[in-house]
Amino acid sequence: MILGLTTLDGALSGFTYDFHGARLRSNRLLEGLHLVSEGSDVDLRLQLSDPHETGAIGSRGTVLPWLPPGLDCRLEQTSPMTLHVSSGLPENETDGLLFSGVLPSLLAHSGALVLRGAAVLCPMGALLLVGGAMAGKSTAAVTLACQGFPVISDDVVVLREADGEIRVAEGPAWVKLWPDGADAGNAIGEPVGPVRTGLGKQQFRRPPLPRSASRAQQFPVARVCLLNPCDVSRAVAAPLSPQALLAALSDFQRSPAGPIGNSARAAQFRILAALARLPQPVVVHRPSELPLSADYGTSLRQLLVPGDAR
Repeated sequence: MILGLTTLDGALSGFTYDFHGARLRSNRLLEGLHLVSEGSDVDLRLQLSDPHETGAIGSRGTVLPWLPPGLDCRLEQTSPMTLHVSSGLPENETDGLLFSGVLPSLLAHSGALVLRGAAVLCPMGALLLVGGAMAGKSTAAVTLACQGFPVISDDVVVLREADGEIRVAEGPAWVKLWPDGADAGNAIGEPVGPVRTGLGKQQFRRPPLPRSASRAQQFPVARVCLLNPCDVSRAVAAPLSPQALLAALSDFQRSPAGPIGNSARAAQFRILAALARLPQPVVVHRPSELPLSADYGTSLRQLLVPGDAR
């Protein structure tokens, strides 16, 4: 494990990244994140320790209880927040768990809304794809990417309110797919290995989005789609009421790491309400047994990107 430097006063130095629109400073190089120049506006700090060191993680902060075996995290409520991590897992597995669960849950403390889902970039703006476990969110995202709509984020989407609109930030450069999506994954990027040892899901590196030199882009959300696997022969779309969408989004919200303040919770409620007011929310009923094909991509494009001429 390659570690950076920690100064004598305990301040973390090393590498600064854009992570879902927030500044993350780590003492180790992290694959799949956009490296930016160091600045004073760091939102999160990540201290990765060698698990073989005695007392590697120390006793500072609150232990995060909802972690898989082999990954230990303590959250120190400093300003900015510091996450101390000791892991006996391979480096890529550690990073995957941090990127998809632990670190996004910390962004809720700043008022961001963190949902289980994916997002792709369409001419009208960002299209959110949300749903429960095994709903086909990543599969739908890469299928649309093969149709010319690049992936903004996979696994989780981080939403913020800015200038009167809701924006989704670019996520890490990985897309995680089950075997039925491997062909589409290979079509958009190179495979980089399993998500976790013994798990059939694979990681693929997605093409980068255009970005400024300092920060990854954030895109206004134009539409929300709820994915629902069911017993149908082909994908069909049905209108979704604002009330049903609001209930679904609340269910798919990722729990924050620890209690958050009233102002942050109020900001999340405003984002949820704004998403429920977006035009043409739909639920796409797609086949439970999904053989990926060009027909599925064409169907999704026609259902979710109205007016696209391709």
